[in-house]
Amino acid sequence: MADERAYAQYYHTGVDLYAAGHYDEALIHFKKTVLLQPDFPDAYFKIACIYSELKLYPDAFSLYEKVVGLLPNDLEILWMYGKTLLKAGEEKKGVKILKKGMKLNRRDPRCRLELARYYVHIEQWQKAQALLENGLKWNPGCAPYYSLAGDISRKRKKYAKAQEYFEKCLELEPDNEFARRGFNAAMRAVANGGEKDSAHQPEESGREEMLGAAALYANGEYDKAIVRLLDLKDQSGLDREASMLLGLAFARKGLYKRAHDVLLAFTEVHSPDILVWYNLGLAASRMGRYEDAIDYLAEALEMDEDFEEALIEMGIACQMIGEIPHAQRYFLHALKINKNDARPYAYLARMAFDRDDKARVDEFLRRAKKCDPGHPSISFFEGCAAMVEGDFHAAVEKLDACLLQTPDHFEALKLLGRAQLELHDLEGGLQSYKSASSLNPSDPECRQVLQELAGG
Repeated sequence: MADERAYAQYYHTGVDLYAAGHYDEALIHFKKTVLLQPDFPDAYFKIACIYSELKLYPDAFSLYEKVVGLLPNDLEILWMYGKTLLKAGEEKKGVKILKKGMKLNRRDPRCRLELARYYVHIEQWQKAQALLENGLKWNPGCAPYYSLAGDISRKRKKYAKAQEYFEKCLELEPDNEFARRGFNAAMRAVANGGEKDSAHQPEESGREEMLGAAALYANGEYDKAIVRLLDLKDQSGLDREASMLLGLAFARKGLYKRAHDVLLAFTEVHSPDILVWYNLGLAASRMGRYEDAIDYLAEALEMDEDFEEALIEMGIACQMIGEIPHAQRYFLHALKINKNDARPYAYLARMAFDRDDKARVDEFLRRAKKCDPGHPSISFFEGCAAMVEGDFHAAVEKLDACLLQTPDHFEALKLLGRAQLELHDLEGGLQSYKSASSLNPSDPECRQVLQELAGG
């Protein structure tokens, strides 16, 4: 029973770490899982997925084979295995695996779409079209089938058919940006006598995909944008734009570790702009890595010394490492640019609270609430103050309010964990510290508390 609890705990911790983008730490937990439970397919599958993302393809293939042996009819496993084989250049075997998945469940679109996209990539239009037409017989409500079929028809200059497919897709998914763009392109091609589309090249298709991903990002559909950008970031000519937007999308989703990793890799290949440095700083700060955040934000401020967002984040990072005079200067600089942002006032209130200057605390809080009474930085300060005053119920209430808007706030999660433990809520405290640890596994407080709770 003890081993069963242990392997389940290792696995679930690994899942949390994997979701947050901490691949090395996740691998350690998944490997501990399979040591205790050698025939646990879910853990092997997660390891294979990590190896795939790290492009360690031989290791990934070995694990996928093992998982397929344990679960030969699992469609998600076959889909991911086939997709990875195609990405690694093992096209023949990848096609075979995806076809196997299609035969197991003709209604499931994943393997069929992956194979159709591969045929489109190698310009075998008829094979791709036949796959999609057959898929529509089994699953006529699948919008991506119509969208891809429309794109194929457009590339083959069958514009009327393309419009028909795109219209059907938009009936099912009115906000499908790819179908909307495809429909408009087909209309333009008809109006121009097909001249523009006759010069259609694979690079243009990739550019259209990039425009679609950018539109999803602009509309706040970050999950959908991320799926597209993961495929586009390795395409020549699109890699710079796609990688940068992918990092920004991860940051908007609060997946700060993934944002940090993508954007840091970006700086090693491309010349970063101010948004890359700022989001690197934001990600590092939210993960509790304040020294790194300061370095990144300094790069952003070197490009624009009046960049308000970077000034505020620099102030927060300085405050968290005890550089109070520097933090104060950054906040005041930001307020000279914009006096209607609640964050600087909230953090200045915390400085005044630490000095036991109640009058200044009240003044800064009043100004913060005037700017935005529901801003999470205000709830965070009030939670911190309640912790110091020993009012743990109030602390939990305020920190929960902060985390409702900013779920990956490292310091708020740690404080919430402390408050919950003070209230003898061991389960809640454990979960809060686990969430904090998923953002910053090297934090000594998180490690110590989690060890103590596991031992208890």
